[in-house]
Amino acid sequence: MASVYRQAAIRRKVIYLACIFVLFLSTLVVRGNVFGVSSIDINQIAPPIDDKTPDTRKTSDRILAMTLEGQARNLEATELTQGEVQLAGSAIRLILTGSRGLASAALWWSASEKQRNAEWNELDLLVKSITTLQPNYDQPWLFQSWNIAYNVSVEMDRLNDMYYYIAHGIGILAEGEQMNRNNPNIRYMLAFYYQNKFGVSDKVTTLRSLYQLSCIPPAERDPDSFYKDGKLDLDKFEQFVRKNPQLVRRLKETLLRADGPKATYYTLARTPEDVVRFLRNNRDVKTRYTDEGKLNPDRLKQFPVLPDLRNVQLPYPEISYQDQLTDDKSDPFLAARAWYSLSTAVIPPPKPDEVMVKTINPNPKLYRIPKRPMMILFRQGPMRAQHYVAERLTREGWFGPPKVQNRDGESWDPDALTLITNKQWFPARDGKPRPEPFTTPASAQEAWRESYTRWANHGKATGLFYEPAALSRMIRNAEAFASRRPDLRVGDRPPPLTLAESKDEVIREQYKAFALYNQYINWRSVTNFESFLIESDALQREEATIARRAFYLAERYDRMENDYGRAAEQYLKGFEAWKKVLGHRSQNSSSISLGPETIRNVRDYRDLEKTLEETYEKNLQYLQIVRESLAAELRQSTVSIFDVIPNFTSNVVGIAPWNTLFQKLPDSPLNSVAGLPIDGPFDGLDPEGQPWIPEAIKNKVKAKLGLIKAPPAPGEPGGPPLGGPNLPPGPGGMTPNPIQKNYP
Repeated sequence: MASVYRQAAIRRKVIYLACIFVLFLSTLVVRGNVFGVSSIDINQIAPPIDDKTPDTRKTSDRILAMTLEGQARNLEATELTQGEVQLAGSAIRLILTGSRGLASAALWWSASEKQRNAEWNELDLLVKSITTLQPNYDQPWLFQSWNIAYNVSVEMDRLNDMYYYIAHGIGILAEGEQMNRNNPNIRYMLAFYYQNKFGVSDKVTTLRSLYQLSCIPPAERDPDSFYKDGKLDLDKFEQFVRKNPQLVRRLKETLLRADGPKATYYTLARTPEDVVRFLRNNRDVKTRYTDEGKLNPDRLKQFPVLPDLRNVQLPYPEISYQDQLTDDKSDPFLAARAWYSLSTAVIPPPKPDEVMVKTINPNPKLYRIPKRPMMILFRQGPMRAQHYVAERLTREGWFGPPKVQNRDGESWDPDALTLITNKQWFPARDGKPRPEPFTTPASAQEAWRESYTRWANHGKATGLFYEPAALSRMIRNAEAFASRRPDLRVGDRPPPLTLAESKDEVIREQYKAFALYNQYINWRSVTNFESFLIESDALQREEATIARRAFYLAERYDRMENDYGRAAEQYLKGFEAWKKVLGHRSQNSSSISLGPETIRNVRDYRDLEKTLEETYEKNLQYLQIVRESLAAELRQSTVSIFDVIPNFTSNVVGIAPWNTLFQKLPDSPLNSVAGLPIDGPFDGLDPEGQPWIPEAIKNKVKAKLGLIKAPPAPGEPGGPPLGGPNLPPGPGGMTPNPIQKNYP
């Protein structure tokens, strides 16, 4: 009997071993290892999004591609297909096995402690370890790069140290993008870092100049090469300025406001020696070049880090890491635009005639859905960056060529603002005439033109813009559907269709128009698309270029040279052209009549509150200049009026003139005569009889400048109670500020 039991036990063991072998073999079959899935041609199943898909898969067997490994590679879910793999990191992760999560948590805690204790070198090592353990999870890359570029950089006292950590944070995120191919979140945040840190944050003038130094070969900006026999070689300096006019003009003419109770302004460089000193103080900034002066072949070791756009189809040309960034291309907004464009290349294409109830990925093999922001905002990244390019060129004085010039781009004369020879950078010397103006191929007018083109195409592609006839037809169909439901208005959220309504083709078309119009107004309310479009349309015009150039010169005559006469002259020239800009009706402006109501499709540039505020600020600046330049004349004219009656009384009655008596008093009212009032160019009425600037906008600008005092907010002392009516205490809701006496 024992042998029978022994035989049964042996049979069970054999069966168990056979089952284990079969199960093990089946897992290999399902996973695809038996068939050598590493050679599957995934490109035949789903074309790659870019050229980084491994090209070692050389079989046309579709059955093999249905295994788990084949599907994982098809969806780019494996470590090899998600991006580049680091051998050391893979080995460490294999050694840790199941304890990788615990090690990652400990490293995150240690990194927080190092940052709290300002131990920056140790923090850098810990961040490297965290990303090594979690290379294919985008959150460590996003969080740690943001932490270094924003939180750590602001702890630095020197701007070049701040610049180093901003560049280091961007470099970390760029490494994460290379290890997480086709990740729209990482690409979008790379663009945002460039746009935000070098465009709209604090100290942007210096940071933007350091960014441009990174794009110049170190040998060309070597400060020692500008001196000859202990003196500045103006010929060599002139060559540098001619090659980098935007950088030098930013250092020389960009006005920076000094801290203090009184508004004073300064620039980073007032002399050529200051420019060379700036190069010397920042000669060790991160750069795109090797020590030999060549572009670094490793893209991740360049700064700025630019995308690899080989074999990537984009709607507009963008800069790539292989490009030589000249002076006009060394713009952080262009880097942001390139990364924004690359991020939109991996998301589903827009469908303007479809209602997007929720974001759905139509093909996970081809596209990715970003986590944030919402899709319609995600798509407008490249257009927003181009808008910033135009604003930067406008702010720095590169407006565009006047009609009388026969050259491309904008020209700049460093000595055009001053008439004093010893303050000129390039005076005539040794019989040599002054150099020709320095030029750049970039201009704000062309940038605004491209911005308008991009915004218009973006609106048509995403359903943010419809031609007037199409929009009118959509609204009429929407009204027809709304009339079928009580208490339903055009623009409301579309209700679900009944079974009977879904079978009627006419009702379905009306319902689609109703839903599309709801989507149209909702997306316009969150994107600010309308303002960007009409601003680009207005500022691309010749009159806007003339006005902006005049305002730029007027501000510099005023604050750099104290030349009030030429400043006032330029302001008047600018106002004359600016009135034409405000009076122009946008080509996108249209009215759609729907019975008693009228719906405006796109407003005019003058309707934007931002435009009116900037216009009135220029108006106040002009009035201040006029008062300063004509203070003596205005004061004398007022005193003369006071003299008419007193002198008459003195001649007839025989007493001393009243003004003489008053001036002997310590508190004579004539000692504080402010002069006769003056109206600015935009204080009156336009040709249509309407005020150029509404009173509410005037008061808002005056309150922002501290010329008047705004009323207390609800709940504050002296203000209305919370939840109660907020009645304005005076015209426009503003009251004069008793401390400020010289407001217009």
